[in-house]
Amino acid sequence: MQPSSLQELDAFHRFARGRLSNPTHECSLEDCLKAWRERDETIADVVQGRRDFEAGLFVSVDDAFDRIHRELGIPQ
Repeated sequence: MQPSSLQELDAFHRFARGRLSNPTHECSLEDCLKAWRERDETIADVVQGRRDFEAGLFVSVDDAFDRIHRELGIPQ
């Protein structure tokens, strides 16, 4: 379920207020917006990865490294 625009605005407001009120974390509102967008992209990537995994569309880390080693001619 997609959050409503007001819910998303409230969530961003809490996120930005938390960052901007932290004296050890100096950032601008633009920095907060960039971090928020990166956070959304990361969440979307994790959700898609989970869907791919559940659909059986994954390769084990060992298999992936084996393939990379073969492609690059690196002995294992």
